[in-house]
Amino acid sequence: MDKYWKGNMVEKIYVEDGLYIPRTESFDGENPLDFKDDGVMAGYRTYVEENWSFDSGNWIHSTSNYTQWIWFGKRYTYDEVVELARKLPLRDRVREAYINVVAMRTVIPSYREILTYMRKNNLSEICLDRYRGYHNLEDNNLVYEELQAERAAGGSPIVRKRY
Repeated sequence: MDKYWKGNMVEKIYVEDGLYIPRTESFDGENPLDFKDDGVMAGYRTYVEENWSFDSGNWIHSTSNYTQWIWFGKRYTYDEVVELARKLPLRDRVREAYINVVAMRTVIPSYREILTYMRKNNLSEICLDRYRGYHNLEDNNLVYEELQAERAAGGSPIVRKRY
C-alpha cells in the first residue's frame, strides 16, 4: 500500500439558482454538533472517508458512519402546514396559484404541493428550510435548532448509520 488517508467529511447542501447543490469538504472534529451554520446552507451530514492507494495506481475509496441529515429550518406537522397556507394573504395565495402554473414550482413549492407530498408519503412531519424547500424528517433527520437545544440539555441525538 502506497498511501492511506482517513478523515471526517461534511456534505453540505447549498441552494444556487433554485437548485440544491451538494458540496463535500473535510472538517476537523469528531462531533457533528460542533459544525457551525454559515448562514447560507440548507443542511448537512457528516461521515468518515477512507482512501487507500496501491503501487499499481489503483485507489480504493470507502465511506462509513453517516449521520442523519441536519436541516436549517423549522419542523412542521401536517396541520401546521395547513395553518400556514390558510394564513397567507390573498396576494400570496394568488402568487401560489401562479407558481403552480409556471414551471418555477420546482424552485419554490406551494403549500398545496407540500401537503400533497406529505399525504402521499404518509409523513407526519417535515422541515421547511430557509429557502422554503421541504425535507423528510422520518429517517431520524434533525432540525438544527432542536439539535442545539437537546445538546444544551445534555442529550446526544446524533445517530450514525452504517452503510
